[in-house]
Amino acid sequence: MRSKRQSFRSLANKAVPNMTAIQLLSELKRLKAVRVDANGLIHIRQRSLRIYKDKRHRVIHTLNSLRAFINTLRHNLQTGPDKSKQLFHRVAWSSDFDATRIPDLKKWLSRYGQSLLEAADSWMLKNSMKLDRDFKKARSSTGVSIGVYLSISTE
Repeated sequence: MRSKRQSFRSLANKAVPNMTAIQLLSELKRLKAVRVDANGLIHIRQRSLRIYKDKRHRVIHTLNSLRAFINTLRHNLQTGPDKSKQLFHRVAWSSDFDATRIPDLKKWLSRYGQSLLEAADSWMLKNSMKLDRDFKKARSSTGVSIGVYLSISTE
């Protein structure tokens, strides 16, 4: 919870300022994302949370994902024909996909999409300003997200 270097408390205060560190730790333990050992050290049990087990988390995650996707589309529409300023947005689409193969597609996407997202997460972590100890240069930071989703037309 406390440390001379980065502590869970300081990380929690930065990441979730509207929740106390104790509340966040309790929630992460409930979701089995972390464990606390006999010495009080907090250990990560999983890099990502299966938030869809909890309705409140499902709603928050869905709305945040929708907002991020809409922001990407809005940005791309506003930048005009200059593709170099557009945000990455690609869609693989099929109009005649065998509906009986959707479970296989979901497994494939889960495997390869998760790998892509973990690689992106690692890359962003390595390039995070929080890890940059050279604070002499004034730089701005921003929040970014990368998502993978499957959409199935019911029409």
